[in-house]
Amino acid sequence: MRTLTILTTLLIVATAGYAQDSAATFYAPFDEQFDAAMAKGGGEATVEGQPRFIEGRVGQAVVVSNENWLSYPLEGNLNPSQGAIEFWLMPVDWVGNNETDSHFFVGASGGDRIYVYKFARWRHFVAHVATDDASHYVSIHDVPIAQWQPGEWHHAVITWDPANVRIYLDGEMRAEASMPSPINDLGDRIYVGKDLATPQFAVGETAIDELRIYPRALFPEEVARAYQRADNPALAQQPYSDLTVLYTGYPSEHRAQMSFVATETVPEGGAATLIFRDPATGATPIERGLPVSEAGTPEPIELDTSPLTPADYDVIVRITDADGAVVLEKSKKLWVRDDFWKREPQGIATEVPEPWTPVEVGGLTVKTWNRVYRMGRGMIQSMTTEGEQILARPVGLYATAGGAALRHTKDWTLVEETPLQAAYESELALGDARIAQKLTIEFDGFMRLDATVPAGTSLDDLRLEVPMREQFAGYRRTSSQREKYFDSGAFAPGTWPAAECYDFWMGTEDFGVNVILEGAKGWPTEADETQLELTKADGEALWVAHVAREPVTLQQPLELSFGIMATPVRPMDEGWREDWRVAPEVGIDPRPEMAEEFGANYAINWWSDHPATPRWFAFPEPKDPEVFQALVDDYHARGIKVLVYENLSTVSPNVPEAVLYSGEWFEQPTPVALMGADEEPRPERWLRIWEKTPDWADFIIGAEAKAIDDYGVDGWYFDCAIPYGMNGLHPVFEYRELCKRAYVALKTRNPEGKIITHMSGHYTGAFLSFSDAMLQGEQYRWPLPEWKVAGDYTEVLQLDYARTELTGHNLGVVPVFLPEFPGGEGSGARNERNSRHLIAATRLHDMNVWPIWTARAPFKELWQAQDRFGIGEPDVAFIGYWEAQLAETGSDEVLVSAYTREGRALLVVSNFLGHEDRTVTVTPNLGLLGLEGDVAAQDLLSGEPIALDAGAMSLDLPEGQARLVMIEER
Repeated sequence: MRTLTILTTLLIVATAGYAQDSAATFYAPFDEQFDAAMAKGGGEATVEGQPRFIEGRVGQAVVVSNENWLSYPLEGNLNPSQGAIEFWLMPVDWVGNNETDSHFFVGASGGDRIYVYKFARWRHFVAHVATDDASHYVSIHDVPIAQWQPGEWHHAVITWDPANVRIYLDGEMRAEASMPSPINDLGDRIYVGKDLATPQFAVGETAIDELRIYPRALFPEEVARAYQRADNPALAQQPYSDLTVLYTGYPSEHRAQMSFVATETVPEGGAATLIFRDPATGATPIERGLPVSEAGTPEPIELDTSPLTPADYDVIVRITDADGAVVLEKSKKLWVRDDFWKREPQGIATEVPEPWTPVEVGGLTVKTWNRVYRMGRGMIQSMTTEGEQILARPVGLYATAGGAALRHTKDWTLVEETPLQAAYESELALGDARIAQKLTIEFDGFMRLDATVPAGTSLDDLRLEVPMREQFAGYRRTSSQREKYFDSGAFAPGTWPAAECYDFWMGTEDFGVNVILEGAKGWPTEADETQLELTKADGEALWVAHVAREPVTLQQPLELSFGIMATPVRPMDEGWREDWRVAPEVGIDPRPEMAEEFGANYAINWWSDHPATPRWFAFPEPKDPEVFQALVDDYHARGIKVLVYENLSTVSPNVPEAVLYSGEWFEQPTPVALMGADEEPRPERWLRIWEKTPDWADFIIGAEAKAIDDYGVDGWYFDCAIPYGMNGLHPVFEYRELCKRAYVALKTRNPEGKIITHMSGHYTGAFLSFSDAMLQGEQYRWPLPEWKVAGDYTEVLQLDYARTELTGHNLGVVPVFLPEFPGGEGSGARNERNSRHLIAATRLHDMNVWPIWTARAPFKELWQAQDRFGIGEPDVAFIGYWEAQLAETGSDEVLVSAYTREGRALLVVSNFLGHEDRTVTVTPNLGLLGLEGDVAAQDLLSGEPIALDAGAMSLDLPEGQARLVMIEER
């Protein structure tokens, strides 16, 4: 007779479901002994240091730290592929709001890893799961424990299966995330107390009690019972039955993979059956028996999904005994919807969208809006933007072989000419090898250079060089997913890994050049981490991508692709300073009347539980279409545009199409747990899309176009706006195409529609071409090498950084600052102080602010005051403090920028750099301000006159703040 088991457990139970308490494979109560009381593998503890026993939540507990810890054999005790870890913990000498020390509870680490701990930087309970599959990981760090105090016991459970990782605290699920990829190697030890993640921050002691490990993920009801077990031991032994159905879909191949987690096994002679039923018609397109393991568990299967047509299917799993009696039956839902988005792909440009002009071709010269590119000898000979020729010498591939330099054999030949783009082909010679090139120039000024170096080519070195005239390279900028590779601010030489830094920009406050690349896959220098290099010498600033540095003979063809474009990429919209005022409220609490009263022109409709917001995270389908339409109409009646929170690089795994395409769209095949009709909705989250995947672009752009058509929304707030990398590659060209299609789909339906893109820490013209405005500001919460996060903008906002990537002028994209200090809406003293600091910084740099997560009154006051000056009028010009000395102040820490129009000027006299109150004498340079004769001055915010004495005024400046002074000709 087959032994009845749940996965790896060997416990035998009656036909009622396994009680969760009995299912454990490891149990250590720590009652005066370190060894486990029960273990399916080895239970003997290895003891490091001197852990000690104290009174526990049940009996005794063990006190551990990074100096005093325990470990146990992993084999047989912990199932890497899925499981649960349960324990009680008590802070001994630390508090939950500590931000300097880490405290490790339980973990295991091999090729993959699971850590359960409190990280030093966060006031949160953390579950971290990472795998060796392309270094994928997930850290759940949004479970606050700031209120935890020494001496307080808390119950913790971490569960994981092929689809999800979950954190439960004190019986309730607190967070959920999708698994990054399968776990199969956690090493050979389970550690209790030893800090495997951040030993440099490990300080303090934690008491651990009643440690149990399970070979499958526990269900929420089982966790709730486990929490109560300390006071009611019998509760955990009561029968409980449940089932998880995991689905991984490959619609393009008409197949799906399915797997199951069950509290029951299939009895000897019994069976497990899978049924797909359409409840509307009663049709059963799929019914088949499931394979069963020797342990009695339903085995994973591969399913032919071609019989499935659009319907809301019940997916039924039934386990029966030898007599046909039902042991367990559960029904889940699979929503197969019409693929309308495949029939007519949206957002394909057929004519040049505004604000650009058609591409003009004249021989080897191509003109786009505001830029001129001239080609020759297989290279880009010159690039002109804002009337300046910015190159020191040609841009292109440089190489040597056998000491001989690369040469061109066939110059550029025009092979395509349309209003949308022009394309040229050429050929280079390197020894006997011939390198084919193609250069495509699009209407927004973006150039894509593709080159193929054939197999068998011998190289001494090979590189792409972008040499800029030295006087035009005052700043530099890199974009990367990894914080340590961000570099932004005044020009400085450096090196970066091509696998991590997909974007580079250098230039001035007004223009520059942008380069993007996918990575270094297949490059001879692939293993290097300094392929990208920036230097300055002999009148040029030189950016280089080193493809090969040492002699090598290529075994495979080498395909190279780079994106290059001069910036700015588009003109700033007239009136943008007045127009781009975003309502403080988002979809969490949409209040059109408040947005109107505040003076906003845009409202962000953010995902939330509100019925007038998107049904799923980062997807534009509303929960309640009628309520959503009424909200849109209300905003429109008040003259406010509605921008829906959206995404081009991620999507909620709860979206029906994301479930169906879960094997194809994400960074790797991702199982999704199907939901029962009566189950509570899963917590919303997002998964990263691999943008190279077929169908994704058609789907997401089609869904966005449908939302515009159905509800009349005015555009999008694009979040997570970067091409996430995988295996060292960033899908930069595919992501750019997504941005372009979203823009075209919107503007062809609503020419007045707008897109605002959240680019905090990223600044890529190739993508921002297709955005009307950009958000920056969230990066100030990150511990970047060049600043220390202090919750105070005067401490972290550096002026060269602001001029590089916050102003937007050098890209031509409207800048909107996203406040982050401190969190929440409050109006406390620190919040008010940070708000006024932010005004002093942003007005100094000609930037708007989205007054969210901050005190609102200062910004409402500012907007009203700016209207009195007419800051949104077409004749207003901005002069930055870096361009001219607009006033004498007698202090290096007081900076002055200005807005000018005929007969008046608005001085921004900013004490942002100053950390103390000061009184200064300000003498405006009326000639630079375009003023003459007798003038009068007033404080723009208060309207109070300011006395002028021999052309000078005395101003009191609070620390970190600014005075706005309007000067008018009498």
